[in-house]
Amino acid sequence: MEANSAASRHKLRLQNKLVEMGYSMEDFPGDWDAEWEEIMENPQLFSPDSSDSVYKTLEACIVREKERREADERDIRRSMRENEITSFISSLKIPPWMNRVDILQLPTIEDMIQQNDFSIPVTVKNWEMATPRISQEIDSYALYIQRKLCELMLVKVSVTDSSETNAQDELKDSVQTLNYPTSFFGCSCCSVSLLRYPSLLSHNNYSSTKVVVTQRLKFDHDATSIAKSLLTCLSLIPDNIDEAIFQCLRCQDHLVPPLSWDELVYHFVVKKYEYSKANAKWRLKPFTEDLYDDHALTGPIPIALLTKSEAETLRLKTAGKKLVKIRLPF
Repeated sequence: MEANSAASRHKLRLQNKLVEMGYSMEDFPGDWDAEWEEIMENPQLFSPDSSDSVYKTLEACIVREKERREADERDIRRSMRENEITSFISSLKIPPWMNRVDILQLPTIEDMIQQNDFSIPVTVKNWEMATPRISQEIDSYALYIQRKLCELMLVKVSVTDSSETNAQDELKDSVQTLNYPTSFFGCSCCSVSLLRYPSLLSHNNYSSTKVVVTQRLKFDHDATSIAKSLLTCLSLIPDNIDEAIFQCLRCQDHLVPPLSWDELVYHFVVKKYEYSKANAKWRLKPFTEDLYDDHALTGPIPIALLTKSEAETLRLKTAGKKLVKIRLPF
């Protein structure tokens, strides 16, 4: 009890002195400030000789607490402004892949949010005034994302005129390459592969698309090369390849179900990976020849484009088997 009484007197003495110095009890940090708590709860740290340094430390704790509270208040105000912005977003013409993070980072919207330290509400009037600028920034952002994707594919985009209209016109041909059924990307963060434009832009809604494109996406040269080879094997390329159904002729027909285009490419990507891995081990042995590649893209035609009835027949043969998942194992 005596120790507790001494600690209480010590704490009260420090607090009274701080009040005399112009601070109020509301200014004081709580037990989350380890430095403050150590001084307040330990009488042995306080003596008349060390009082000046102790009070300087306590004042620094109070200043730090003030800054923390102000930061919390700014975060609350920012959240309020962002929610106000979100309520107006439906009035904009936005690409389907553009997420909330992208929109809130547009320059005009960011200025509206930060105005007067996040303290000015976003009203219908100032939103309507800003809408033309925001629409232009959305177009510019979409253009920027397309450019970055083309750069990942090593597609050269030459712009001879700095105007937005000419930039869009000159980029149009290059962007067509993004829509090819042979253009595949992968995510370096989660190992998901066979992502295609434009759905790949919605791969991660927790970060800005700019971050995803510039820091996470990579162009999948292997998958793209395999897709090009498979496409050349078809005597007739379907108008909408994403709705077409295929069969792998390298597998026994009771082992692999009918596949979509993306699943077909994935199937051959995995088979190439498995073969390369097995062949690397095989080459360590005293043999001069490589293993037989049962999914080589040379030789007999490796795939077939199925009609609906053919696809249904194959589906019945493979009933109960899981379709190939579009996710690489490495």
